[in-house]
Amino acid sequence: LIQNLTSIFISSTQIECLPTTPFTDPSLKDVLLSFELIARGTTVQSVVDLHFQASDINSAPTFSCQTLVISYSSLLQSYPFLYGISPNSSFTPDEQNQLLSFQIVDIPGFLLGNVSLQDSNLTFTTLDPEGGLIYLKIRIQDDGGIRNGGMNWTEKVCKVYVLPQRSKLQSFEINRTMLAIDIVESEQDERYAYFGFLTDIFYGVLQTYPEFSIRQVSIGPEFQQAFRVPPYLQGGNLFFTTAAYANGNYV
Repeated sequence: LIQNLTSIFISSTQIECLPTTPFTDPSLKDVLLSFELIARGTTVQSVVDLHFQASDINSAPTFSCQTLVISYSSLLQSYPFLYGISPNSSFTPDEQNQLLSFQIVDIPGFLLGNVSLQDSNLTFTTLDPEGGLIYLKIRIQDDGGIRNGGMNWTEKVCKVYVLPQRSKLQSFEINRTMLAIDIVESEQDERYAYFGFLTDIFYGVLQTYPEFSIRQVSIGPEFQQAFRVPPYLQGGNLFFTTAAYANGNYV
């Protein structure tokens, strides 16, 4: 949920969100930014959660990958927002006591295609149709403020698996109180042997919907998973998290 924003600036390479009030409340402990890597189309592949302390709120992601959806969510009483998003470069807020830059770098072969903002999701689609195993290298810079001094750098590597374009949801149907989803992975190649399966379902903006019950109808490369839907579910956005079985490992 995007909230407490005074403006949202969108161009072909950058989205900038500014808060209505300074983020200075010391009681705010943690902010969660949830990064979802998805295959082209509808299949959500992987979720990478990045946690920032309240002092790090003026952070800016920089990344390049096949398809990346950033969903905004919050923990406790914190209000998440992004200050800048730009591929292959960093953005540093002009605030001495909260200086921080955040980057995801070094992903050869992935080119940024277009950027779109819909609801609370930022979707980045590249020109490369292939999937595979990639590493996101996250680089965080924090000067520690005037009192602490010094430049602090930390790095984190996230391993994610992006299914190729052929991986898709074959059917999607809601019949009264049953949501049935068929997933078919019909192709294999010499690099990957995998099938996809749903692991989580969300209603709204990454809000877990506890009333959904999961029932697997059949197993194998072609299988269906059914989710029971409460009668009072009237509409909204549904988010599906999938996993894959690739070369003997669940990813």
